[in-house]
Amino acid sequence: MSRLRARAEKKREEAQKVEQEEFWLELCRRINGGQLIPIISNAFYNDQIFDMDSDQIIGISNNEENLQGWNIEEQLADAWAAEIGYPLPETHWLPRVALYDRVVNCHDDLGAKQRYLNWLKDSLLYLAQDDKDIDQDTIDDLRDDLEKLSFADIAVELGYPKPIKGQDDPLKILAKLKLPIYVTTSCFDFLERAIIADNRTPRTQICFWSGEPAKFIDESHKIDQKFEPTPEQPLVYHINGLEAYPQSMVLSEADYLDFLTKISQDASQERPLLPWYLRKALTQSSLLLLGYRLRDWDFQTLFRGIINSTPPSLRQFSLAIQLDPKVRKEIISADQMREYLEKYFSFSNFTVVWGTSQEFIETLWEAWKRWR
Repeated sequence: MSRLRARAEKKREEAQKVEQEEFWLELCRRINGGQLIPIISNAFYNDQIFDMDSDQIIGISNNEENLQGWNIEEQLADAWAAEIGYPLPETHWLPRVALYDRVVNCHDDLGAKQRYLNWLKDSLLYLAQDDKDIDQDTIDDLRDDLEKLSFADIAVELGYPKPIKGQDDPLKILAKLKLPIYVTTSCFDFLERAIIADNRTPRTQICFWSGEPAKFIDESHKIDQKFEPTPEQPLVYHINGLEAYPQSMVLSEADYLDFLTKISQDASQERPLLPWYLRKALTQSSLLLLGYRLRDWDFQTLFRGIINSTPPSLRQFSLAIQLDPKVRKEIISADQMREYLEKYFSFSNFTVVWGTSQEFIETLWEAWKRWR
C-alpha cells in the first residue's frame, strides 16, 4: 500500500508541475496582449525600504526577538503607536493607531496625515544612520528639508527602495514588462519613477475619494475619464491616494470605511472616482496581486470594494495572488486553505502562488524571457 501512496503522491506532484507551467505561460500570453494588471501593495515597497539589513528589522533591536512574528508594516505601526502614546493593545494595526492619533492628537484629517508622513520620513532618516553606504551629511541635509521633501524623495535620495543583495530590482522588472496599466494601493510614486527610468512616460491618476483638491501639484493628475493607457504612456492608478495630496490617503479605520462607502456608490456616478476605462480593463484582464496579506484593510477594501464589485456575468479575468511563504507555515492544510480561498473569492480561475514578491517577479521575468 505504501507503494501505491507513493505513486499517488508522484502523480499529484507531476500534475501540479504541469499546472504551474501552464500558469506562467498564461501570464506571458496576457503580458503580450497587454491584459495583465499588477496590483501592488504598500508592503511591497516597505520590504525594500525598511528591511535595510537582514539582521535589522524596524521596531526591534538586534538584541530582541520578534516574538509576535510581526512583519515590517506591523512593526512600523507599533513604533508609531509608541510615539503617539496609543493606549490599546493592538499596536501593530496601523488603521486603528492612525484613527486614535486623528481623534486625540490632531484637529483635522489633513494634519493627522501630514503628521504621520513626517514621522515616517524622520524614522527612515533615523534608521538610515546605520546604513554604511549613506553619508551622514546627506542624512543631515535631508532632515533639514524634511517638510519640503516627500517620503519618496527622501527614500530615493538614500538609495531606497533597493532589492536584496545579488537579486534584480523587482520594480525595474515590472517596468520592463511594458504593461499599459499598473494599479497600487501605495501612496508613494516609486512605480512611476521605475517606469520613467525605463524611458516611458507614465500618467499618474489618483482616486480622490475625499474630494478633488483645490490645487493640483501636476495638471496631469486631474481625473481624465477618457484617458487611453498604452505601453508608451502607461497608467499608474493610486487607489488609496497619493502622498502629494495627503487628504486622498486612506490611512485610518474611518478612512477605509468612508472609502468603501464612496466606492460602493461609484458605479452609478456620471463622473465616477474609478474611471470607466479602468473598470473595463479590470474586468477584461488578469489581475496580479503582489505583497498583500488577506487580513489587511487595504486588501479587504480592494477586494470587496473594487475587484468583487464586478457582476459575475461580466467577469472575464483570472486572479493570481502572491502570498508570502511565512503565512503558509501557520496553515495546517494547504489544500483546505486553497478550498477556503476559492470559495471566499468565488473565482473559477483563481491561483495562489506561495513565495515572496521578489521570487514571484523574478520567476515571471524568466518565464517572459523564455516565452519571447
